[in-house]
Amino acid sequence: MSSSVAGEDVAVKAKPKYRPPRKNKGKAKPEALETGAGAESSLPQRQVKAEAAGMPLSASAPPFIPRAKSARGAEIISAKLSQAQAAWQDHWAPYNYAKNELKTKHAQLIVLDLNGTLIKRSSRNPDKTRTGYARPHLLSFLKFLLDNFAVMIWSSAQPFSVNNMLQVFMKQQQSRFVRVWDRRFCGLDGPYYGKAQTTKDLLKITNGYSLADSPHKNVYETYKGYKGIAPEMKGHWTLENIVLVDDSETKAVRQKENHVHVSTFEDLRHDDELLKLHRYLEAYIANKEAYPSLVSYLKERPWLEFRDGASSEQPPAPEQGQ
Repeated sequence: MSSSVAGEDVAVKAKPKYRPPRKNKGKAKPEALETGAGAESSLPQRQVKAEAAGMPLSASAPPFIPRAKSARGAEIISAKLSQAQAAWQDHWAPYNYAKNELKTKHAQLIVLDLNGTLIKRSSRNPDKTRTGYARPHLLSFLKFLLDNFAVMIWSSAQPFSVNNMLQVFMKQQQSRFVRVWDRRFCGLDGPYYGKAQTTKDLLKITNGYSLADSPHKNVYETYKGYKGIAPEMKGHWTLENIVLVDDSETKAVRQKENHVHVSTFEDLRHDDELLKLHRYLEAYIANKEAYPSLVSYLKERPWLEFRDGASSEQPPAPEQGQ
């Protein structure tokens, strides 16, 4: 495009005509990129390191980065992701879950899912954040569990997302859990970063599975030996006394008899699922000697039958602040 100024005494130099740059000028076509010994320079460093370490393809896939509309937007998104990951890295040090596991006197272990079971996360907001809601009766339910069972969190979310959910909804309770497991401990039938069906194999708990055994331990390049377990407790937990509380049947497919299938938390106003589960497990504690194990209680008194026939009677009122 050219511009000019009309006038007898003024002359303005016209701008040169815009010529769009030629695509791929002097560059090799994508299929012609080097694939031999020098090919590493053309691959993302995350993928190079993952492949060199013999990690699966799912672990070498790059993380999802939300698309930004500007350079400034990209900086903001990058900063938020960095802050989230930094918060997760700092999270493990203050809470010595392995110490809690070593000290527990409980033989019965309750494994809790987070999103859809105890809380509800919304879709991402325009600023890439999320809002969330605690399921009604969450705090009184957690207090009851922590007083009567060993309690573990196992979520298929990213570790820094797990940390965020715990900090927001269970800040006072999270220091009492015996383990906190995230997506790296799950079985995946697809890429680590992206949509994949996840499973939670409870044998990993009884067999002493640790983060060191996970093919995804290095996905963040921050692994420094954290195990996620107290190895000395390998023989303490048995399948007969482990229950998984989760809203997903597919995640519990490995051990269906150990699964307490709760409804997915959707309606904040009319949800009493945790209230009923509180009463269900309270009935077990009151008659513990009558059952050889926690799973035998689930078999003799099925959860879904109890839930659907439960009365409106309230359990004991929680302590102040709960």
